[in-house]
Amino acid sequence: MISEAIEQLTENALIHKNVELKIKNLQLDALSNTDQLTEIANRRKMLEIIQAEINRFDRHKTPFSIFMFDVDHFKRVNDTFGHDLGDQVLVDIARVVRSTIRRTDTLGRWGGEEFILICPETELNTAHNVAEKVCSAIRQHAFPANLSITVSLGLSEFRSSHTLETILAEIDQKMYRAKQNGRNRIEI
Repeated sequence: MISEAIEQLTENALIHKNVELKIKNLQLDALSNTDQLTEIANRRKMLEIIQAEINRFDRHKTPFSIFMFDVDHFKRVNDTFGHDLGDQVLVDIARVVRSTIRRTDTLGRWGGEEFILICPETELNTAHNVAEKVCSAIRQHAFPANLSITVSLGLSEFRSSHTLETILAEIDQKMYRAKQNGRNRIEI
C-alpha cells in the first residue's frame, strides 16, 4: 500500500513536470520566433515561412508573393524624437499592417525599420493591391507626435527561377529602388 501511494505520487509529480516542461517549451518557441518589440514574427521565423512557401511552390506550383518595406527617413525620427518614440512608430506600423493584411499573410520584422510580408497563394497583381493597402494604411495612421510616416516597398512574385537568396535580394533591391525614386512608393 505504501509503495503504491509513493508510486502514485511519483507518477503525478512526473505528469505535472511534463506539463510544465511543455508549457516552457511553447514559451521558448514563441520567444525564439517573435520580435520582442513589435510582437510579430522575427527574421528567423520569416526565413522558415519563406522556405515552407518555396517548398510548396516546388511541389504544387502554388504562387506566392513577398514584399519588403522600410520606413522612410526613420533615422530622422530617432534623431529628432528619440528611440522610445521610434520604437512606438515601429510598434504602430506592425499593428496597422496586421490589421490591414489578410489572415493568410504573415508579417515579420526583418531588422531595424525593415519589415517583410509573405502573401501565400497570391499572384503579383493581388499582392500589389495588398501592398497599396498597406502603404495607404500607414500613410493615414495617426502616429505619435503628429508624425507623417511613409514606407518604400519592393514587391515580387516567386518564380521557378528564384531561390530563397535571389527572391530576398530582388525585393531588397526593389525596396532600395523605391527609395531612390522618391520614397513613399512601391517598386514591382
